[in-house]
Amino acid sequence: MRRFTAVLLCALLLFSGAAIPAAAEDAYAYPAPEVLEIDLFIHPYHYLQMISTSEKKKHPALVSIDGDDMRRIGVQIRGSSSLRVGMMTPQRRLPLELCFDWADANGSFCGNPSLKLINSYTPARLMTQIIAMQAFAFLGIDAPTLRPAFIRINDVDFGLYLAVEDVNDEFTQQHFGGGSLFRPYDNSKDTAPPLHAGGKDYYVKSDPEQVDLYALLDLLGQAAQIGQCTDIDRLLRFFACEAFLFNTDGLTFGHDNYYLCVHNGELTFVPWDEDNVFNVFSEPDSLSSFEAGGDMLFHALMQQDCNRMRYRAIVRELNDTFLNPDTFLPWLEGYICALEPYWNRDRTTLMPSEHYAADLTEGNCLFNAVYGNLSQTFLEYHSQLAAQLADDTVVFFVPEGMTTQTDQVFSPDTGDGAIILDICSRYWKLRRQFYMQEHGHAVWLCGTVFAAVFGMVLLSVFVPKRRSARGKYGRRKEE
Repeated sequence: MRRFTAVLLCALLLFSGAAIPAAAEDAYAYPAPEVLEIDLFIHPYHYLQMISTSEKKKHPALVSIDGDDMRRIGVQIRGSSSLRVGMMTPQRRLPLELCFDWADANGSFCGNPSLKLINSYTPARLMTQIIAMQAFAFLGIDAPTLRPAFIRINDVDFGLYLAVEDVNDEFTQQHFGGGSLFRPYDNSKDTAPPLHAGGKDYYVKSDPEQVDLYALLDLLGQAAQIGQCTDIDRLLRFFACEAFLFNTDGLTFGHDNYYLCVHNGELTFVPWDEDNVFNVFSEPDSLSSFEAGGDMLFHALMQQDCNRMRYRAIVRELNDTFLNPDTFLPWLEGYICALEPYWNRDRTTLMPSEHYAADLTEGNCLFNAVYGNLSQTFLEYHSQLAAQLADDTVVFFVPEGMTTQTDQVFSPDTGDGAIILDICSRYWKLRRQFYMQEHGHAVWLCGTVFAAVFGMVLLSVFVPKRRSARGKYGRRKEE
């Protein structure tokens, strides 16, 4: 009887509850490109202090988004590996965080008090991050909102970033109705003592529900008890999406780019920082390390045939519907075409490598280099993933022997280091413009007249008068 019940539950999981949100439609509706225009106004002292050290300190600034009125915020650098790479570039393309509640406790943008700005180094990497988050949205997985954002600092074109909604209490309240929030511990930026649970160290970002994470993850590690503390189908969708994206920094491969949200005793994984996706390897032996180091929870789920079948069905749906070349490539072409004007104004992006320099010869454009490489990569990725799905024994889907990779379009170069000087010098001109707009030309004129009179007084006091050598009537005095 128990065996019959288990088989029945597996069948219900696979068929009745296995509908993928977007699969009911004939074609997935990809989002249209919407670029945020973010103007930052920051004093040169604070800007130089921010880009010269790795200290994550909030600095005062003004911000305008999409032409809205300026408002006071706090801005600080963020990240770990992305910060280290940004510090090595002469133009200091650093990851930033805009804190809207720094000057106003109720300040926010789209309901969230902070906005993360990810410094994607190359157009190809920026596009793969957008595609990754859209894949999670395709499966109905709660993920941070992500949009391209063009940054201007002190009226100087800086670069095309990714603006990402922060995962915090406001995020959990909006998506899950509340809950406690945890993420894997990072020794490079976390100073509070870690919480050890489930074989890993976690950082407690917020814990209003006083969760016993150790007991919860211990329960999650038992294959027979997983369904008591999480939604198995949602968990399978999360693992399937990470496998489809080949996210080597994610939970599936035993790494740390994710959040844990616990609400009313139910655990949910939230994707975060999908900057290391589609990084397929050309060496066939590279898969063994990931098979050995994969997450224990993933291996526990794959022990049951119904979970394994459901997991493979989700990956197949992603490959057949989301990555369908007939719909995916036209959307990719339109998205890159819409972003090309911003990349042409970007003074901090990394320069093209020699391998792709021929694509940027005279008469060609940046679009050809980016779209040509990405479209070829995803066509090859789609076909090889379909071939591996035909093998029922494959769990880790890694297309081998790829001739192209998404992160090879651009490589590090010297960049435009003069942009730092432009940002600092432009500040004083903008400050005069803001002052005139706020107080009017009359006040500025009065200040100028006062400065001129005060300067003449100083000259008359400190500059000695020259005595004449002649007398009263112009005759030279007698010795």
